[in-house]
Amino acid sequence: MNIVNKLTLRSMKANKRRTIVTIIGVIISVAMVMAVATISVSFQDLMKKREIQDNGYWHIAYNAITEKQLKDIRAEKQVDKVVVKQELGYAQPENNQDKQRPYLQFEFFNKTGFDHFPLEIVNGRLPENPQEVVVTEDLIKMAGLDYSLGEKVNFDIGKRMGTKRDGSKEVLGKHVFYGQTDTDGEVEYSESLQVNRQLEVTIVGVVKLPNWITAWSSYPVIGLLDEVIVEAESDNGEQISALVTTHKINGSIYSYGSNQMESLGLAEQQLSFNNSLLRYDGITQDDNFRTVLYSLAAIIIAIIMVGSISLIFNAFAISVSERSRYLGMLSSIGATKVQKRNSVFFEAALIGVISIPLGLIFGWLGIWVTFQIMNDTLQQALDFNIPLEVLLSPAALLVATVVSMVTIALSAYIPARRASRVTAIEAIRQTPDIKLTGKKVRTTRIVRRLFGMEADIALKNLKRNKRKYQVTVFSLVISIVLFLSVTYFTDVMKKSLLLTQDGENYDIVIYNMPEEEQATILQKIAALDTVEAYSAKKGMGGYAYITEAQFAEATIHPSMSRSEQLTTSLDENGRYPLSLNISILDKESMEAYAAQIGVDSKQLFDVTKPAVIVQDTIRYKDEDLKKYVEKKVMEAKVGDRLVLMQGKRGENHEFIPTEEYEVGIAATTDEIPLGGERSYPQNMNIVVSEEVALQFPFISEQVADKSFSVYLTSKKPMQTEQEILEIDESLYMRNWYTMRQRDVQMITLMSVFTYGFIVLISAVAIANIFNTISTTIALRKREFAMLKSIGMTPRGFNKMMQYESYFYGLKALLYGIPISILCMYGIYRASDSMFDFAFRLHWLSLTITIVAVFTIVIATMFYATSKLKRENIIDALKQENI
Repeated sequence: MNIVNKLTLRSMKANKRRTIVTIIGVIISVAMVMAVATISVSFQDLMKKREIQDNGYWHIAYNAITEKQLKDIRAEKQVDKVVVKQELGYAQPENNQDKQRPYLQFEFFNKTGFDHFPLEIVNGRLPENPQEVVVTEDLIKMAGLDYSLGEKVNFDIGKRMGTKRDGSKEVLGKHVFYGQTDTDGEVEYSESLQVNRQLEVTIVGVVKLPNWITAWSSYPVIGLLDEVIVEAESDNGEQISALVTTHKINGSIYSYGSNQMESLGLAEQQLSFNNSLLRYDGITQDDNFRTVLYSLAAIIIAIIMVGSISLIFNAFAISVSERSRYLGMLSSIGATKVQKRNSVFFEAALIGVISIPLGLIFGWLGIWVTFQIMNDTLQQALDFNIPLEVLLSPAALLVATVVSMVTIALSAYIPARRASRVTAIEAIRQTPDIKLTGKKVRTTRIVRRLFGMEADIALKNLKRNKRKYQVTVFSLVISIVLFLSVTYFTDVMKKSLLLTQDGENYDIVIYNMPEEEQATILQKIAALDTVEAYSAKKGMGGYAYITEAQFAEATIHPSMSRSEQLTTSLDENGRYPLSLNISILDKESMEAYAAQIGVDSKQLFDVTKPAVIVQDTIRYKDEDLKKYVEKKVMEAKVGDRLVLMQGKRGENHEFIPTEEYEVGIAATTDEIPLGGERSYPQNMNIVVSEEVALQFPFISEQVADKSFSVYLTSKKPMQTEQEILEIDESLYMRNWYTMRQRDVQMITLMSVFTYGFIVLISAVAIANIFNTISTTIALRKREFAMLKSIGMTPRGFNKMMQYESYFYGLKALLYGIPISILCMYGIYRASDSMFDFAFRLHWLSLTITIVAVFTIVIATMFYATSKLKRENIIDALKQENI
């Protein structure tokens, strides 16, 4: 080790506190980079497993293919595995107690299918030959078909045939509800089962209902497919599906699939891609989604990397500033620029050797602890049975190490160049950091008059120690920008989720509740511990007249301008007919909704002065713009009148108004009630109490005999579903919670990790602020001793340090908040390609930031100055900082 490196090592030992703080800052930065890499790998693996559980493991699906097409698919070099699936049809057992799901749906897979479409066995085993099947546990619990293991059962299997009121017939698929109603509320199809085969099978197992099964009107029965038989039958026109995985997973998979579609002679609807699974491999066909994803990621990564580099750079800059005198002395005895520069790189290397391994360990360990803490909570709250596993990827280790080394090298580069330029005379006189002129430290008289002499001296101190002042302010600015940007990023994701799920603000919906038992059943459901809120609602369509002044942006049809639409659609009274969704709530539900939006509920039940609540702002996906938007559908205000219309359909299905009913607008809102209608353009949602609604003939005629649908939110939706079935097993329910949980889970995980990054980078910033301020205070011992020697009292000294803290905080906020707003607007613009909502500042986050900045600075300043209280003035004046 050469003499310069030995002196560097001695300097690091002599300034242990600064060295330790620097090492801690670098460890946290490295840990953060390691955490990013580890989370990327682990989260990708987790979401892929989740997607496979929900939708199976496949990349491309070829539907309704023949034997020859199947052989051609298998012969493709790019194809890895092929899952063959055949939907044999439906059976309708007479002893099925579930009148809403009267069918059994038979789906058979080849052996590969059981590997790629996971089943969770409750009892028994999986099929081992084509004569064996498994059934789901809800078939036994809800349908009452208590098949025993080993029992042989004969089924008549066929197609669901639907006959419409006009006599036309069509084959009904799995997406059609049994007894599905049309827009007029009447049953859309009268159904029958067209039997085309008989099948004898043995029940060998019971499994949990898999998420990848779509069975809205049936219970699945899953069996093993004998491919030899299927292929032989395929010559007779039997059609099957092939779901394939490919060897190469890259962006060309979409073009490959399209080419295969053409070469196999398939129609476009026969080809589909597992977009969700491919998305977790970084492959997506949605350019807007890719733009949003990459833009947001690039902004956040750039902020984090700039923060890490700048904060570590500050630590080395302070080190060079402290060592400037001895570097100059080395220069006076012959040290070269290269030697002085290398002394800084040597210090960086030593810190890196210590910090990088520890940072890698702590980064991985921190994510492991986070996953362990989150596992039980997420699995219980989200019915999420896949554990969060931390993967230790060699690629992640390599990326984290290389990025950390580059970060440290870049951080040390400028301080190293500065060290190489320190001359002997400048260093011994200690003039490089403080080069004063009267103009540079001049302050305005206003400061002294308003705040006193202490504030004036504090401001002069900051001006004369400009470099260290800037370092501290910069650290604070980085912390401010990171906190506000990442907080806004998380809020954008939540807002985006709200836009995509508008109208699905409930967990469970119960349809067609028996009216005579409704009050009793509702009372029992409301008493369940897991139920948070419920709403009983009837719904129907309708029309209303609005005036030209009330005409809003979302009322305009995409193919027309405002003036064209008004010209062609206004009636002789200057009114425009607007389509309505009318939500009718019972008394308790209406009171809860009124309280939610802050409206006096009494006026909503007054039948002498009927009033409604109007949802004037809607959220929907604009198919032309390919993004979600938030717009007004009516320019309305409280006290306005709204004209509801009764009418009939003409010969050409045109609407002919017959009666008009005027109602008042009690409130306008962008919030929908629990179970409210989804928003659409040229369509407005209104909410009315049952008491008021029944006063209008055209409403009472349609809904008086209808039963309420009940929408509810729950702490534990899966448990609530079972508890409701125990109350009345004949109730027909849909659990929307299970359909939403993947998006909610992503937001939850993202929030935990993004706020974790805030904590990490803020810890680096706070360590650097502490290092900068405490070192600056220590180097100013002589200055403070001089002020005390000429009569500054302890009270005046404390006041001066308070003002320095205020100036630090104000300057940091002056720069940090505008830069943060620019970053937030950048995130907003990045999301604008897919979502359209107004840009709004988050005042709570800004308030938290302002309070935190002053707290950190004042606490650090007084901690550093507390050690100077016992200093002897004479000793401090004699002290030399070397």
